[in-house]
Amino acid sequence: NVISKPYAEMSGISCVYSLNRLGDDSVIGVTQNGVLIVIAGDTLTYREESPYNDIQYTAAACDSSGDVLVGTTGDTLVRLHREPDGSFSKAGEMSVPDLNYVNYMMYSKSERGFFVGGSTGLAFVSDGGGSISLAREDFGSAVNDVIVDYQDNIWFASTKQGIMKLSYNPLGNVFKKAGIDGTVANALLTDGSRLYVGTDNGLIMLDGEGGSFTPVKNDSLYGAFDGVRIRHLMKGQYLGQYLWTGGFGLHSPRRKSHCL
Repeated sequence: NVISKPYAEMSGISCVYSLNRLGDDSVIGVTQNGVLIVIAGDTLTYREESPYNDIQYTAAACDSSGDVLVGTTGDTLVRLHREPDGSFSKAGEMSVPDLNYVNYMMYSKSERGFFVGGSTGLAFVSDGGGSISLAREDFGSAVNDVIVDYQDNIWFASTKQGIMKLSYNPLGNVFKKAGIDGTVANALLTDGSRLYVGTDNGLIMLDGEGGSFTPVKNDSLYGAFDGVRIRHLMKGQYLGQYLWTGGFGLHSPRRKSHCL
């Protein structure tokens, strides 16, 4: 499974559902076909298909030690240990009640564990292997993205509940409090006090200064992506925000070259 192939020769990798950092020089992801991949620079260095007959890999994330937790199309989570040669060995597996078809995974160093969102269910898996469901019985929503802000608040993007904040109090509906109609939220990005939300209908910008979120309209990005599905958001160190849309390419709205 350990290979070295230039990006241009990566046949069969036309759609990637999951990407996360793996150490300082690599990213780990899962393709549309359920293949686990590792990319370093412009080189595909590892690929592995699910060893299970009835379930596929769907998402992956790395903990602080370099080991990986992989989500599947069922309720099974697989732990993989990264070997010195770059390959992976199975370290264990677990089933999480009320969780099905993992959409997104994120490791939190401060919380010492993984936040796992599925087509149904939302869970936390600790470094020690314990798990707990974070959703109410009436949750009924898929979780597509998770971020932790500078105050260690945890935010979730969901298909039916909008944007939710995890705290010691019940999850709140940020869209409702900001006076925004509910919509499918696909991606989140924080930049200072700003919260950027990629939705099926465009980009929503919220200002969280003062402890409550209000819509931002005095920005050049306001209305620029109305009606466009935004699947991913990323902020580069020098190049500003990047938006990966669902059919219109990769956009860098803070640069003169608008569409890459």
